[in-house]
Amino acid sequence: MEKYALLIINMINEYVNGNKKCDNPKEIIGPIKETSSLFRENGFPVIYISDFESKNDCGEKIIDDLAPHEGDFIIKKRKYSGFYETELHEILIKNEIKNLVFSGLQTSLCVRHTAADAYYRDYKCIMLTNACCDVKKDLHLKSILYIRDYYGAKAVSTMNFPRLYLS
Repeated sequence: MEKYALLIINMINEYVNGNKKCDNPKEIIGPIKETSSLFRENGFPVIYISDFESKNDCGEKIIDDLAPHEGDFIIKKRKYSGFYETELHEILIKNEIKNLVFSGLQTSLCVRHTAADAYYRDYKCIMLTNACCDVKKDLHLKSILYIRDYYGAKAVSTMNFPRLYLS
């Protein structure tokens, strides 16, 4: 069976509950929570990637509904990409992961730039269409199509992911 890692990007208080909100970010919490449970049950890594630019420690905290579990990885990024000057690539190599599953905020920025860097490193990318969002729904959809068309990512819902990739 192929090995996968779930990337949960920028699901922090500042972006979900604060002033820098996306369009309905709370709608993706359930799908991310279910998918992260599925990954843990299958022994696949769950990796949280988030900004740490905020001056408010509470704003940088991962939302309680998606709190990391023991064994999950937490990466603090400095730029849009989760690969830029972080340990993400090394974690993936150590865990022999070549398939990345994307969730979180914002599809047009951090998700897209992380997917680009994954593509340049020959990772296969899968976008969970109902587990990502952006400031506007149309920007989210355009970004999913861009990532699919230019980086070869697959685009599936969390409902179809297990059937397509884990059976």
